[in-house]
Amino acid sequence: MSTFGTILSFLLIFTACAPSKDDISNKNDEKHTDSLITQSHKDTMGVEPPAPSLSPGTAKIKATIEKIEQVGDEATIYVTVTQVLQRGSSTPLLQKEQTVKVNATTFQKNANQQFLNLKEGKQFILFIGYTQSLGNQSQNWTLTKINPDSSNKTVSDDS
Repeated sequence: MSTFGTILSFLLIFTACAPSKDDISNKNDEKHTDSLITQSHKDTMGVEPPAPSLSPGTAKIKATIEKIEQVGDEATIYVTVTQVLQRGSSTPLLQKEQTVKVNATTFQKNANQQFLNLKEGKQFILFIGYTQSLGNQSQNWTLTKINPDSSNKTVSDDS
């Protein structure tokens, strides 16, 4: 009799603790509602988030290569700014049609093949950074990156 009583009490406790059918259907409805909310949120958020901003002191420019100078290990390019595409905070203003002297020595050492793709008279999208020497009012621009797409095709004005 004690075994029968134990089994009976175990079954009563087990069935009392189990969720009811209403609880299970409510949870399924909540999951369905959550997925609808998430889906509608995705539908209304069709706008792409803005591109991450550039680091302070850097600029993304569309420029025409005017002159490439290589003296020993030193490389310098002179570019005419066609368009300033993006600027990081505290980056000096660059004007359209402004010619800028850009140090490309470090870039040439780190990415020689990309550097060799630079051609005078061609237009490229460049990332440049600047530093200002203490006691010297001149700005020193440095080439940090060439947009890989811009070296293989003509860069249009709507880039």
